Order: sequence, then C-alpha cells, then structure tokens
Amino acid sequence: AQMALASFVAGCALLRNRQRPSLDWAPTRPGVRFARIVLYTRRGCHLCDDARRLLERYRRWLPAVEAVDIDEHPELTTLYGECVPVVEFDGRERFRGRVNEMLLRRLIEGTPAARADSVTGADRRE
Repeated sequence: AQMALASFVAGCALLRNRQRPSLDWAPTRPGVRFARIVLYTRRGCHLCDDARRLLERYRRWLPAVEAVDIDEHPELTTLYGECVPVVEFDGRERFRGRVNEMLLRRLIEGTPAARADSVTGADRRE
C-alpha cells in the first residue's frame, strides 16, 4: 500500500511538472515578437482564463494581449461558437481551444524580434 501511494504521489508530481514547464526558459534571441496578439474569449470560459495567464507569463517576448469577447460580436460568435479561446498572432490564428505552452515557446523561438517601430515603447519588455 505504501509503494502504491508513493508511486501515485510521484506520478502526480511528474504530471504537474509536465503541464507547467519551467519559467527559466528564454529564447536564444532577445526582443518582443509580433506586433499584435488577439485573444478571442467568452465570459465564464476557464480555458480562456488559462490562455490569458499563459500568454502573460511570456509577456517579456510578446506584445500586450488584446482580449475580444466574442459574445459582443455576433459575427465572431458565429465564426468561433464554443471553440474558444482562439489566439491570433499578427492576424494569423495560431491556437484554438487550448494554448500549448511548448508550441508557444517554439513560435517565440522561431520568430525574429519585431521591428522597433512596429511595437510601442510601452509594450517593449526586454
């Protein structure tokens, strides 16, 4: 019974670590990527809240996130329905339903820093 309990606790710790990669990560090149990030959300959406928190953790390399509640825009409600959050980087949809942190890191790593004139001084976090 003790062995089973120890295995269960170790498994939970591994899952928690796998779902929350270390915040010690940094891309190989400094700078803010992208000029605009839009997060399409709905009221009461816990996945939307999770996406906002995750994007905020990477704010050093991302511009301020613009949140849009699709319930206030009938055309967006029709387009996305229940499939939120949706995250667009510079007008291109990158995530739908859930933001994968490892894919977010790859996107940040693989994108050159935005030009200085495309990101306002208030948004720069280098």
